[in-house]
Amino acid sequence: MLLQPSLHGLLFHFLPAALLAASLAAMALRRIPLRLALPFMALALVGIWEMLGTDLALAAARQARVPILERIWDWGAALGRLDSLFLVLFAHAVHRTRASRFAAAAWTLIALAATATPFFVYSIIPELVDILSNIYVLSYWLILYLARGRLGLDTGTMGLLRPLLGCALLFVLILLVETLGKIPELSPSFSILVVDFRPLYLLALALALLTSAPPSGRNRRAPPPALWTPFPDSDLSPREREVLALVLEGESNASIAERLFISESTVKKHVNSLFRKLKVGSRWELLRRAGRIHPNAQGEG
Repeated sequence: MLLQPSLHGLLFHFLPAALLAASLAAMALRRIPLRLALPFMALALVGIWEMLGTDLALAAARQARVPILERIWDWGAALGRLDSLFLVLFAHAVHRTRASRFAAAAWTLIALAATATPFFVYSIIPELVDILSNIYVLSYWLILYLARGRLGLDTGTMGLLRPLLGCALLFVLILLVETLGKIPELSPSFSILVVDFRPLYLLALALALLTSAPPSGRNRRAPPPALWTPFPDSDLSPREREVLALVLEGESNASIAERLFISESTVKKHVNSLFRKLKVGSRWELLRRAGRIHPNAQGEG
């Protein structure tokens, strides 16, 4: 007899697994940077196995009564517990900090311990690690967003970070609702959505990558060539060079703040620092030194 999946299984397991597999193929065609694609592909493949492989193995084991298939289901469930590790690695791939290596090593040990624990004793450790990893990812992305000016995040990273942060926030809120035991108080249809929201979460992350991640080898806002030649010996920070590139394009402080996702007052500080380091007194003088204005042109005032 062929396996007959339920409507619930089709909607929340088989269909999301198929869409997630299609999104992985689309990422390969769109040339998503490997630093983002590899950890997400590992996360997605584990998710596909959780959504599809374990259900098929368990159903086949019950129908054929083959013990080895039951072992496959057990090991498949254990493999699924590694999703917290791949989620953390994906979070760090968006932007790596000095503490990224230490955090990745720590979460590797935690995830392996959570994976092995249920083989020895009954434990809620895997569930706790799953919740904590999602809270950690949300916190990490939120810190990146709040410290975007200090970290010097470019527009490509910020364009990806915002939808990822929204997805993570929604998923953590749903996890907390589930953890606090409020599901029975909600409508049955929403309860099913909460319980099976992880496939939708993975699909939302995949959509964010496909629509917001800059393609590999392409810079969304390359500095103009003249940026580097007029001031070869200047001691400018990466953020100051980004501001300088936009100043040389004729952008106002307000426009620079919008494009770099920083406040206008922060832009003014960077501009003043540029004037001091480059020994110029105005934007007009800066543009003239950069070759954007004819050397014999007279400045206003």
